[in-house]
Amino acid sequence: MVTKKLTAAEWMEHLATQASGACSQAAYCAKNELSLSAFRYWKKRCANIAKQKDQELVEVAPQWVTGVHDLCAISFPNGCTVRLRTANSIGLISALAKEFGLS
Repeated sequence: MVTKKLTAAEWMEHLATQASGACSQAAYCAKNELSLSAFRYWKKRCANIAKQKDQELVEVAPQWVTGVHDLCAISFPNGCTVRLRTANSIGLISALAKEFGLS
């Protein structure tokens, strides 16, 4: 087997190709002249990177709920929505609006 140093992007392409096919990891590596241990290393490394990205902060924009004058809703990319009553949270709502340039 010829060992060639691959970039992270090339490993990610191999991982995606193997995952979408019917070959086992061992068969895919043999067919593409890849080290099985390196393949497994990169699979674990990419999974850890994806896990870290899931834990990063994301930008969200608060929106006023239509038809309800005292309710603000913040929807996150994962589908979670936080609803706040403005009467109880006016300071927080004001700070959020200022942070997101809505005031």
